[in-house]
Amino acid sequence: HIAWAKERLDEMDASLATLERWAGEAKTAARATVDRSISDLRNMRDKFQQTVNAVLKAGTSEWARDRAQLENQWSAFDTELGKALRAFGAQVAVRQAMFHDLIAAQRGAWRDVVNRMHSSTDGFARDFRADIEQTVQKVKADQSKAVGRLQNIMEAGSESWEALKGALAESRAAFDRSIEAAEKAFKRVAKTEAESKPKEERPPR
Repeated sequence: HIAWAKERLDEMDASLATLERWAGEAKTAARATVDRSISDLRNMRDKFQQTVNAVLKAGTSEWARDRAQLENQWSAFDTELGKALRAFGAQVAVRQAMFHDLIAAQRGAWRDVVNRMHSSTDGFARDFRADIEQTVQKVKADQSKAVGRLQNIMEAGSESWEALKGALAESRAAFDRSIEAAEKAFKRVAKTEAESKPKEERPPR
């Protein structure tokens, strides 16, 4: 759950940083629209963070309900981001810069997950670490494919934000599937390890 939320926050931060860096390039007539979008996006990002903090404080037992709320907040952010980019008109460089920075954010999210998985292997007995390492390698392979596709699209020089947005969404979905599969694998190995330990004998009554 934390990995999912952090990935979205990383993309929000990258989007804001890109817009702020390029805001001065907007034509005079569009500058007010861009500035207003940046302000709205920053508020949306902060509310998303507040919701995440509230979920973590309350526990994740109601994650399905809370994630639906976060998904709605993310969708609103994504819609407002598209509005901001359209305000730049035909300035392709802005869209390409945004795509480049969001690829970097996604790559960082994958890397964080892999690093945390490597760290968590210390909690397992040696006999079970091979299974966990196999899971980590699967996530790394998923990362390579997803980021590789984004890199190819960027190098192809696509100018359509809708096409770039679709590619980012596909990569994001691959990230979600990968971490969910990894979570199930970790739980399965943890359960198997626990069941393999000899149960303590109860003292006779």
